[in-house]
Order: sequence, then C-alpha cells, then structure tokens
Amino acid sequence: MQKILTLLILFVTISLPFVGHAKDLRVTVIEREPFVKIEDGKYSGFSIDLWEAIAKNRGWTYKYEPVNSFIELLRAPRTATSDLAIANISITTDREEVMDFSTPIFDSGLQIMASNDKTNNVLSLLFNKIVGLTFSIAIIVLFIVANLMWYFEKVSKKHTCKSYKKTIFEAVWCVATLGRFNKHIPVSTAGRIIFVLWTFIILILFSLLTAQFSVKLMQNNVADSINSFYDLRGKKVGTTAGSTSEIFLSKNKIKTISYNNTKELFNDVANGKLDAAVHDAPLIQHYVANDGFGKVRTVGSIFQKDSYAIALPSGSSLRSEINIALLTLRENGTYEKIYNKWFK
Repeated sequence: MQKILTLLILFVTISLPFVGHAKDLRVTVIEREPFVKIEDGKYSGFSIDLWEAIAKNRGWTYKYEPVNSFIELLRAPRTATSDLAIANISITTDREEVMDFSTPIFDSGLQIMASNDKTNNVLSLLFNKIVGLTFSIAIIVLFIVANLMWYFEKVSKKHTCKSYKKTIFEAVWCVATLGRFNKHIPVSTAGRIIFVLWTFIILILFSLLTAQFSVKLMQNNVADSINSFYDLRGKKVGTTAGSTSEIFLSKNKIKTISYNNTKELFNDVANGKLDAAVHDAPLIQHYVANDGFGKVRTVGSIFQKDSYAIALPSGSSLRSEINIALLTLRENGTYEKIYNKWFK
C-alpha cells in the first residue's frame, strides 16, 4: 500500500507541470537574426533553440505565431493573446508594469551602425547606376551626333574628304574633344549647329556627374563624422518602432525614422538611405559580420546595457516553470552550448 501511495505521489509530481497545458502553447515570435530566423516556414536562432530546450525540459507542446512588428510582439503577452513571446525582448520597468518576464536569457545593449568608410568613396561612383546610365547615354548620343556630322560634312562642298572612315574619325574626335583641334571643326552650317547642340548636351551631362560626385562626397563626410552617440544629432537615424532604442533616442531628443523590421532598416544604412541606425548590439554585430559585411561598420562601444527575457502575460503560471528550466539548462551546459552555437 505504501509503495502504491509513493508511486501515486511521484506520478502526480511528474505530471503537475503538464496540467493546464494540454493544448499547444501559443508562442509569438518576430524575425530578429540571430535570435529568431524564419525561412521557408522553419524557425531557428538563439531564442528559438533556447525555447525549444525549455519546452523539451518541461514536456510542453507549442506552435509559433509570427508577427511583423515589435509592437505586435509586445502586444501579445500584454493582452494575453498568446502564452509567451520570444525574440530579443528587453526587460524594462515600463514593460514590467503590463507583463511578466522570465529570468534574463541574454545580456545586451544598444550600438550604432554606420556606412563603411571603405565603400563610401569616390571610386564607388564607377559602379553607380546613375553614373553608368549617364555614360551610356553620352556614348550613344556621341555616335549619333558624329554620324550626323559625317553626313552633313560629306555633302558639303567645302569638305574635301569623302571617305567615311576618315570623316567619321574626324567627327568623333571633334565631338569628343569639343573641337579642341581646329582642323576638325565642321565646315558645314548644319555640322556646326549640331556641334553647338552637342556642346550643350555635354555641359548637361557633366553637370549631372558633378552633382553625383557632390552627393557622394557629402555622404562620405556624414558617414565619417559619426564616431559616437553625440554625433547623431542632425543626421538621418533609423531604428525600429516600439524598441528600447526608439525610446532611448526619443528621450535624448534625437529624431528618428521608424521601421517595422530590422532587415529594411539595416539595408537602408548599407545603401546610404540612412546615415546611421541605432539598435540592439547583437543584431547589429550579426548584420555587420554577415549580410552587411564590408558595407557597414559598428560605431563606438555598447551603451544603455540591458537584458533580454521571455515575455509572459501578467500572473502567468508558466513563469516559475520556465525559470526552473532555465536554471537546469545553465547547470547542465545546454545554455552554453546554444550560446556558443550562435555567438562564438
């Protein structure tokens, strides 16, 4: 009898964590590499691996519910429309008033990202689409103008050379050098009119190229001038809506452009649409080392340090069980293994 009671108590103790969790737990996520990565319906990343280890430890089943903005991610646990939310969610006093958090799962902070000095130079203009298009148009127009000049020079009684090969060479040389050598100046009236019009076209194209150089040099100066947080004032700075970085920048009266996802934010810095981005250091460092390699750089050290955690509805019964699982994962080396997989 005593053995039966002991087995019954043991069974109840083991089964207790599963009570109330017969259905799949609703786990809200947002793509934030390297914490959450969503590709072809498959989920991976540091936060995903850690959560799946927690769920395995507690014997829970779950389903992921992806959202498109960080505001939606925070709304889920706040309104209890999901059982928990994971990604790169910082613990703040304001958030603790409307939701619960697990023990910290990652130490983080904010960092600045700006364009890479090595790619922001005048030589990059050679690969600029607008400049390339301008040169292409110039070459096509030059060929057309040269042939028109050749035709009118050929029919002109003043011009003695009737050979296409020699006359077209003179025409090309004339339009290419803007009549630098007098012997190649057209002698026909029509030829001279065409030559004057070509000169105006060259001036317009040259103005476009000069403008492109000026814009590029200005971008270089802006990017080079960002060396710390204090250099952000007056610059085009981006961050994500609802993030701790947006709150921090707002408190410091730095105007920002808000984005819903980090991919677009970081790509706009790499493409020169933004002067800088301020966001979580791990996300910035991951982008700099991967998709943004050679295009962007980190600026200064990490500031406004904080910690990430799993967000839960206020009073959630999952909190203590998640904390117990996290402690177990740290003690048995699973946490370190997951951390090294994504950050070493």
